[in-house]
Amino acid sequence: MKSTTTCTADTSHGGMTIAAFIIAIFGLCVGIAALVMSIINTVRIRRIRRRLDDCKDTPEAIHDRTTHIKSNSNAVSAIFHPSIKPPYYACIFTSRLNLSEPKAIDGYSILADEMEQLAKRQEGYLGIDSSTRNTDGMGITISYWRTEDDIKRWKLQVDHRAFYVRHG
Repeated sequence: MKSTTTCTADTSHGGMTIAAFIIAIFGLCVGIAALVMSIINTVRIRRIRRRLDDCKDTPEAIHDRTTHIKSNSNAVSAIFHPSIKPPYYACIFTSRLNLSEPKAIDGYSILADEMEQLAKRQEGYLGIDSSTRNTDGMGITISYWRTEDDIKRWKLQVDHRAFYVRHG
């Protein structure tokens, strides 16, 4: 006597097995969660930009508000700098230029390029992003560093300090 066993898959979900269906639902949930995080962070960035647009402080007061953000999640790092793997620190600073003075703008651009080149030679430097300036001359720059100590060393670097003292 010969016995035969037949196995069949449950195809009541459009030809998928239950396991494949659960995996597909899980993938969909992960995608939705990533989209929600992206939207939340976009709203936060817009709020920050609105606050900066409304800010009537002096350039010195604005520069004194340097913010450090630690990124240890891939969702956050993709929004700030997608090519840098977490964890890293982001040093965010703002500047305001008088847009009616082209010489000031050109001079600041040259010095900002020099600061970027100097930063690239510092230990722990990972990258930099800058926004375009708004109509009031406000701009945001984010530099990325491996550790908080790297940011502290950068702030104390002699040439960087001289730039900061001269230009706020």
